[in-house]
Parts: sequence; C-alpha cells; structure tokens
Amino acid sequence: NQALIFQLLVNGKVPSNVNDAFGTWFDNMSLANFNILWADDVVKTTIESRLRYPNGYHEWFKISQTAIFKSWNISRAEIQRFRTLTTELEWTVPNDIPDIGGLPGNHGGTGSTTFHNEMDAFIVNCNNLAEFNSELENLLTRWSIPVESLPPFPE
Repeated sequence: NQALIFQLLVNGKVPSNVNDAFGTWFDNMSLANFNILWADDVVKTTIESRLRYPNGYHEWFKISQTAIFKSWNISRAEIQRFRTLTTELEWTVPNDIPDIGGLPGNHGGTGSTTFHNEMDAFIVNCNNLAEFNSELENLLTRWSIPVESLPPFPE
C-alpha cells in the first residue's frame, strides 16, 4: 500500500501550493486515488494543510470532510474560496443550547464547538451540493449569521 501511495504522490510528496501545483494535482486526481491517500494519516494531514493555506479562515467546506466534497467534484479553488476570516465570523447561540443559548459567540469562542459539530452532522448527511447549500442556509439562520456575510454560495 505504501508503494501505491508513493506512486500517487509527486516524487513521493504532496505537491506544494507554489504555482498551484497542489490545486492542479488535487483537482485532477480521481476520487478512488484520493480516497487511498486520504486514508493515510500523514498524507491526509499534508492535504489538509495545503487546503487550509493561508490559515485564519473558517471553512464552510470543512477540510475534515474533504472526501465528501471531492466526491461532489468541488475544486481546490472553490474549497479555498468559500471561507470566512475567523475574526469576522460571529453568531448568536441558539436558544435551545443549554447554558449558553442566546449568548453572542464567535469562531473559537462561545458556542464554537457546538457550531462546528452541527456543521459536521449536516455535511455527512448531505448527498450533493444543493443539499449542502440548503442545510448551510438552515445553520446560518439557526445561529443568526447573515447569509450576506459569507462569500457567494457555490453552484
């Protein structure tokens, strides 16, 4: 299996972001080959790092769920485009969340873990981009995040 992983990489490595080598490689890779690489923890961590570059953004296409987005043919550029600076992401915690409902929150602050867990829960249950967009709109409404504060939704 390590020999196959080496073959799927470029000279045994995940390409860098220089000259969009990573993006070209990521976008042209088949889902089957991506899944082989994604199952390797070291390679997965490197892919996640490349997708998160530069850091400091909330990922609406959560990088931890990249295998789902790859199966929908979402490009590297679209994954990186559909983000919000973490410093600009604020919400009101839904009232049904014990102890913190109704409080203001933000990325890394009040309600952040619950918010991200709710994202994971809906993403894994979506079958396509249209469902994702619909569920994301529901999440934004639930957490009082204005849709206008996000980049344009993917199509």
